[in-house]
Amino acid sequence: RTPGVFQLAFEQYRPVNSAHFNLYRGSFDVHKVFSKGVEMSGGLSARQVDIVKQGTIDTTLISPEQVRKSAVYSLSFYGKRDKRKNIFNPYDGSYSDVSLSFSYSRGKNEAGINEINRYITLTASWQRYQPFRPKLPHFKRWNFTFATRLKIGAIVELFGKKEIPIDDRFFAGGATTVRGYHEQLLGPAAGYDQNGKIIRAAGGKALFIANAELRIPLFWLLVMETFVDAGNVWAELNQVNPLEIKPTTGFGLALLTPLGPVRVDLGYKLLPKKSDPSRYAIHAGLYFAF
Repeated sequence: RTPGVFQLAFEQYRPVNSAHFNLYRGSFDVHKVFSKGVEMSGGLSARQVDIVKQGTIDTTLISPEQVRKSAVYSLSFYGKRDKRKNIFNPYDGSYSDVSLSFSYSRGKNEAGINEINRYITLTASWQRYQPFRPKLPHFKRWNFTFATRLKIGAIVELFGKKEIPIDDRFFAGGATTVRGYHEQLLGPAAGYDQNGKIIRAAGGKALFIANAELRIPLFWLLVMETFVDAGNVWAELNQVNPLEIKPTTGFGLALLTPLGPVRVDLGYKLLPKKSDPSRYAIHAGLYFAF
């Protein structure tokens, strides 16, 4: 038997560095487990996305007179293969997933003109966790974990370039993507301060993220991380340029708890731009970055 789930939801999104919006959503999904760790799901959804005039908002994404609204209807599919050992603190195994959706959206663009868009969204990721013990004095009893991740995403518009609803756009930068950048501030910008520094993100239609992290147990429940993150977001698919992938590095500390690791990371940009707010970024979070 394949169970079906019907849901109604209302959510308020208040990101620090991009537009604030409310989301009204209704969906019906079916889910199938094929074997341990291998699952697939599919569903239909209808939602309304309202960009609201409160807090720190991206004024390029709303009309001056009223709240911007978009109606979006989607058919989506999702599959994953989860072979990790200990999902809260993975030390061996792998995880991969892929999602595909076809969406129809209707709403006003930046000029206040009603437009219809049809687009396909594809995302895929792969993660690997490799345990090992260094063959070095004083380290032979330590169980290190080398973790890697690759994630890509693309939005393909079927009838020309138009506006994509903000909740479908890709964003990067932050505690779970590229840690040398503040939350969402890697990629196309929607606003700058008086010094020419990026303060708001616009999101984009293409995404690339790559991570490598070494997790080293210290003592008690403390784990040290040293990492290299790289990636970027591009406004359009035809603007993707591998030379624009931004590398960062850094380190962090994590405390293992029954609810999952609690961590603090410090990221450092290797190729900063003049418009970046700073060369460093500090992040705190629950669970490891991936």
